[in-house]
Amino acid sequence: MSYEGQQLLQSEWEHFYPQVDLTGATKIPAMTVEKTTVVCNRCLSRFNQTEVQVPAGFFYCPACLFLARVTSQAFFIVLTQLKNFRHRRFSGRDV
Repeated sequence: MSYEGQQLLQSEWEHFYPQVDLTGATKIPAMTVEKTTVVCNRCLSRFNQTEVQVPAGFFYCPACLFLARVTSQAFFIVLTQLKNFRHRRFSGRDV
C-alpha cells in the first residue's frame, strides 16, 4: 500500500498506520493564521478569528470536527514521494 501524499494529523498516523515510519515526512501547520482570519489546511475553509478562537487562545476548524479536531497548534504529517524514485522512459522494447 502506498502512503505517499496522505495528509494526516500525527495522532491519525499513529492510530491508523502505526507501522509507517514517519522519518523524513513533511510537517505542515494544520491551520494558517492570517491577520484577521484563519484557514484550515485540511478543508481550506476560512473563518474570522473571533468565531473560532477558544479560551486557551488557539483556533479550531468547526468544519473538520467530524473528521478529527484540527487546531492552530497541530501539524499535518505528509509523506512525500520517495526521493530515489526515477521515472523510466519507454524505449519501445522490454529491458
